[in-house]
Amino acid sequence: MNPYTALAQDYDSWMREEFDYEAWCAWIFEQMSHALGCPPQTVCDVCCGTGTVALALAKRGVAVIGVDASAPMLEVAQQKARRAGQSVAFVQQDMRTLALHRPQDAVCCVCDGINYLTDAKALEAFFAAVRQALTPGGVFLFDCSSPHKLQSHLGNQTFGATRADAAYIWENAYDEKSKLLCMDLTVFHQSPEGSYTRQSERHIQRAWQPEEVEKALGKNGFSVLRMVGDDRTASLAPTDLRHHYVARI
Repeated sequence: MNPYTALAQDYDSWMREEFDYEAWCAWIFEQMSHALGCPPQTVCDVCCGTGTVALALAKRGVAVIGVDASAPMLEVAQQKARRAGQSVAFVQQDMRTLALHRPQDAVCCVCDGINYLTDAKALEAFFAAVRQALTPGGVFLFDCSSPHKLQSHLGNQTFGATRADAAYIWENAYDEKSKLLCMDLTVFHQSPEGSYTRQSERHIQRAWQPEEVEKALGKNGFSVLRMVGDDRTASLAPTDLRHHYVARI
């Protein structure tokens, strides 16, 4: 099963415990505005998932395009937009071949999207596509889970959790040579009658060193404005779990 199929309906409830999305979205908007010299008018949110960041930007008056490869995640995003009364264009695309009908003031890709690019060719293809999607002077903001997180925090670990009507088992294996983390996720959903269905999917992420990311950005005409760690204020540290980047063409 493709990634983010079994997980789509539970993604928001599980991720809400890990992230302060309101603070994160406020920081994203602030960084875009600072780098541009004014608030962005148009933003493309790549790997938008269930649309949390896209909707937060739309509430700030931004015209947002949400792009994701997962149809089930986009379906949840569209439902959320309808309930919120927000107009967001959600489009199913592969991030490596991102193509928009008009250039955007900014592009963002948050919550591990970069980690799903598992080799240098894919990383550079995405950065090249982002450059084409931006207006002159446009801003590119993204994050990735750090090598420390994939290797030491997640690698070769098994996690589990239960909810009122769902449970999951998450089994991970990290390969030092390839720098790839293979995550096998099994999700159990309970029906109204009390029986359970089982779905499994595999996620593979790459641990990207900051110098590798900087090199790929530079090859595609980006200047790095900021690289910060977990608290989004200090420079990168060896034990950071997440790296945040702000770049501009």
